[in-house]
Amino acid sequence: DWNIESPVMAAHQRSGIGNLRIRSYMQQNYRVPTNFEHFLYVGQLLQAEGIKMAIEAHRASMPYCMGSLYWQINDVWPVASWSGMDYYQCWKAMHYFIKKAFEPTITAALVRDGKLRLSVISDELGEREGELRLRLIDFNGEALWKKDTSIQMPQNTALHALEIPLTEICDSNMAKKTVLLVDLYSQDHHISHSPVYLASAKVLELPTAPAIEKQVLPSKEGFLIRLRASQLAKNVFLDFGDEVDGFFTDNYFDLLPGELVEVMFKPKQKGVSLTAEGLKILSLGEAQ
Repeated sequence: DWNIESPVMAAHQRSGIGNLRIRSYMQQNYRVPTNFEHFLYVGQLLQAEGIKMAIEAHRASMPYCMGSLYWQINDVWPVASWSGMDYYQCWKAMHYFIKKAFEPTITAALVRDGKLRLSVISDELGEREGELRLRLIDFNGEALWKKDTSIQMPQNTALHALEIPLTEICDSNMAKKTVLLVDLYSQDHHISHSPVYLASAKVLELPTAPAIEKQVLPSKEGFLIRLRASQLAKNVFLDFGDEVDGFFTDNYFDLLPGELVEVMFKPKQKGVSLTAEGLKILSLGEAQ
């Protein structure tokens, strides 16, 4: 049954062409995994990136477009669907991406026609001075290029802040091995952070087995998870498996080289004991 064309999987897909369409789009944007669990994981990333792209495009079109509603939030039974959370109310990758895409102030990147276009989108009711800081690093964390730009962020609208030829940043071969970090500051206050890839995920030469240091520490709210890696781990998926149900405050995120990331896990059950050994971690480089 662990095949998208099996009778069971077909019965749990309302759209007659839904599963095949997922695979078709995946072939265009990713290397399709042969492992079925990895296939489901990459399918969630495909959905998350697509909806994130749409929301950012809508917001970057302000004031022509002043908002978005997406379909749908949840499922009435266990199916393969377009929902943001599954039947058991676990957040899919899309729901984590949407949370960030709807933050009051974000940056949105569009890579097209050999150019990078950056928009700064603000729902705040007041103008602010800001600074865009761009840093290109390789997957080991080495800094390769940077650019800082002062901007005037208007209130409640979108600003097309920068348009840069990709050749100014890196060549097409280097784009497969690097990530552009886009950070927005206002009066030295860090407002927004976004990793931008200048090549398709399908061609990225990601580390296949990034070594991730992990700690799981008890806290008042549940468990504090600390992660650090010497190489890029893209779209890190955290899971305690069937051991315990609960909620991660962040998931499917990019763990940058040398960066310390802290995530809270809030279990539904009381009195559970969790360890780092029980925490499963999957990244895109391993899945493809």
